Amino acid sequence: MSNEMILKKVALIREAECIGCTKCIDACPTDAILGSAKHMHTVITAECIGCKLCVLPCPVDCIDILTFDAVKPDHTLRKQQIEHIKHRFHARKNRLQEKKENSIAAYSLDKQKLYITEAIAREKVKKTKFINS
Repeated sequence: MSNEMILKKVALIREAECIGCTKCIDACPTDAILGSAKHMHTVITAECIGCKLCVLPCPVDCIDILTFDAVKPDHTLRKQQIEHIKHRFHARKNRLQEKKENSIAAYSLDKQKLYITEAIAREKVKKTKFINS
């Protein structure tokens, strides 16, 4: 491995200022931000590619991009890193697609349940009218 240095960039969330809005999580292409709604978030530095996509959506401007010197990885290691980033990107993309499909299916199921509930209510009204006449 060479001792050549490069500049590496990573996001850093000032956690004390984070309001837990999840906008940065939605923007991160490699799922490098960990957190949930109404809780502070943190960056998994090893997974962050320094793309800055998380900075703009942050409503409280609590994300900084840090730049530091790092040893330039050799060709083989860099290829592995690129493949890892691609894998995380596609895994995120697939997870979001699956979530979307599941929410559509759940919506359809809710719609079906509502239809059945309304049909039962209509039948009860018919029975009540029949009994009372």
